[in-house]
Amino acid sequence: MNLEIVESSFFSLGFDTKSGCLTQIRNKATGNELLAGREHSGNVFKIYFDFDRTFDISGADGRTPEDADLPGEISRAAFSPASGTAEFSRLQGADGDGLTIIYADQATDLRAIISVVLHNERPAALWSLKLSNGGKEPRSVMSSFPIFSGLSLGTGKNNLMVVNDQAGYVLPLWSSEGGIYGNAGQMSMQWGCVFDEESRDAFGFIIKDPDLKNKQIRYHEPSVEVSYFPEVVLEQGQTIAFPDFEMLIYEGDWKPAARQYSAWLSDNFPPLSHGGWIRSVDAHCGAWFEERGTAKPERYPRVVVPLDSFTDLPDVYRHIPADIHEFAFHCSRSMPEDVTGKPMLWTDADNVLRTDLGGATGLKKGVELIHEMGYRFSFYIEGYLCPGDAHIVVQGNAADWTVMNKDGTNNGNYTDEGREIGSGLLHMCPGAVGWQNHLSETAARLVRETGADGVRLDSLGFYFFPCYNPLHGHANPFDFTSWLLELFRKVESAVREVNPDCLLTTEAGADFYGSYFHGALTQQPAPFQVAISRDVSPMRIAAPEYKVYVYDACGPVAASLMGYPGGSPGILSTLGRMKELDRKWRTVRHPVGDIIRWGKAAYDNPEASRPDVVCRRFSSDTMDVIVGARPELPIAQKGTERWKDGVAINSNIDIRADSVEYQISLAGRKSEPAQSLIWDVEDLAVGDLPVASRGDTMSFTVRANWFLAVLFYEGAPGILYSHIPGHAKAGTDIDVASRVLGPGPGESISAILSFPGHGSVEA
Repeated sequence: MNLEIVESSFFSLGFDTKSGCLTQIRNKATGNELLAGREHSGNVFKIYFDFDRTFDISGADGRTPEDADLPGEISRAAFSPASGTAEFSRLQGADGDGLTIIYADQATDLRAIISVVLHNERPAALWSLKLSNGGKEPRSVMSSFPIFSGLSLGTGKNNLMVVNDQAGYVLPLWSSEGGIYGNAGQMSMQWGCVFDEESRDAFGFIIKDPDLKNKQIRYHEPSVEVSYFPEVVLEQGQTIAFPDFEMLIYEGDWKPAARQYSAWLSDNFPPLSHGGWIRSVDAHCGAWFEERGTAKPERYPRVVVPLDSFTDLPDVYRHIPADIHEFAFHCSRSMPEDVTGKPMLWTDADNVLRTDLGGATGLKKGVELIHEMGYRFSFYIEGYLCPGDAHIVVQGNAADWTVMNKDGTNNGNYTDEGREIGSGLLHMCPGAVGWQNHLSETAARLVRETGADGVRLDSLGFYFFPCYNPLHGHANPFDFTSWLLELFRKVESAVREVNPDCLLTTEAGADFYGSYFHGALTQQPAPFQVAISRDVSPMRIAAPEYKVYVYDACGPVAASLMGYPGGSPGILSTLGRMKELDRKWRTVRHPVGDIIRWGKAAYDNPEASRPDVVCRRFSSDTMDVIVGARPELPIAQKGTERWKDGVAINSNIDIRADSVEYQISLAGRKSEPAQSLIWDVEDLAVGDLPVASRGDTMSFTVRANWFLAVLFYEGAPGILYSHIPGHAKAGTDIDVASRVLGPGPGESISAILSFPGHGSVEA
């Protein structure tokens, strides 16, 4: 096979001179070929046509759509480099050398023009594609660009992939199918990376699409494919361009690709400015109101907060002293059934505050009281569902704001639950102007009435559904991401007029949300995989300013390894073992929480001498913070709803019980630490940590199943560590053992220690 080669000092690309198919990717840093010994016909694009049916996102039994058609599943033919002819010409781009390749398909008169320019200064190549119709008739097409078939790094046996499901994690290649970008439970970011730990080969790609075109990023062995939907009609003589993508070939893991994507994301979707208090939030919990005496905690035993009045709100924070609590069941429909005559619901879409706990006046007073204690309050607002008997439906026109499926129904994932409650639950369209305006006005009103500090729009983030409702005037039934941006923009603007420093979040956010909302809660499945995943969550590096709060199903141990210590361990934290672990992790992380959350997490992780120990490293210019654990997943009982395919789903992760000793090694610092400390998180003990150095590699010994180590270098500040008892009875004295730790022992400092709800003292 004759090859047309284009190369930089980092890698080379080889194209079949006859077909123009990309058949060779050579990583010069490792000397390895990334397509060796595999089928790779068609790389790097495919144009699908001659369809059996129109594109659809179909859900089972008329439910909310989940899986979209792949173009290869609905077409009978495709134009790719394997099926046409190619003409090459050299291209001198602004960043380096490249090629222009013109592909022609004689059967269809379609023509594709690919340009690829390799960067001289970094291991990257920028690709672009234009498609034109030289035929005599319009042609309906769907396009995939890029498509890479036959990726095989190193031996191909230990390839790993970044799974961008919500905040993301790292798993073996082909473990995840990916999915629709914008449905954060499938694909939360526009980039990916495949790498091999043994050979150190890494292949990354970044889709540079600021217009957020509808796309799927799918991993189906042996291909990685980015396909755009729905089909488009290419008129005679018309040319269309697709979003550019950047290919990254280098030695390392996924983090360089994540950092490069982070730079692109920041330029195109600048993150919302965080107020000081928002940036410093350390713990975020969720709870639901019910009236004391009528509450039925067995219905939701982990989250129900019984109150006599909203003015009792401070008691909630004394029981669970998280920085901010988010509350649901605050609306009129949340009152007992014997009051409303209707089954209790977490939402009624009207969001008029329930009167049995004091209404808006009572909640405003309760919020004022918790503000005096130094805490914050946030509202849960359902962003997707509306009861069929809501005031805005019966007395208004909210029925016109609903999603319409292709068959004219409004069936969705909550249809059956709606039947059970009698009133039915309507699935609302985020692109309906009326629903956008209603959510904006509702969020602003609740914040204005109560002085609340935050709003979370639930559900939005987990779905991507088309809407065929003719009343909405959608240009395209699949423009879900555009609808969400319009909705977020309106809510953000309305709430900011009332409270410029209000915390705005959703559920399971995608990265582009960050231009209007601060963050989202994440409820990642298969939590044990998350905890023992190779690294911190990819979104922690790719979208570092996006505030992710870790909820079910991980727990504090997993949160400590994900790089998001400020999240809640989830609703299960209010019970038993998880509550105990949460208190301990909060106590230990507090002195260095800003480094764990906002410091650099892009260094190689420390290595443990035991395979069951996982470590993470977070750094500032003068400190390294290392978290390590031996996680254990409590096995759910077989046959229960939390057991699937031999795996316990949504179970909180614990720490192994047996005590072992092991060694930790890390590299990257040129100087030795001035002082090192280690905490055993389980018993809250802190002590000096002897560190041995050899060159730029350091090592130390640990005997703890969950630890936090801090290495102080020249110029590092001291930190204040306080060991606070877990419980204190009113009227009694407690001993708060506080120590200044770090370099410069013996130095005196002045400080004010604040105790939310109990004032402050000088020290």
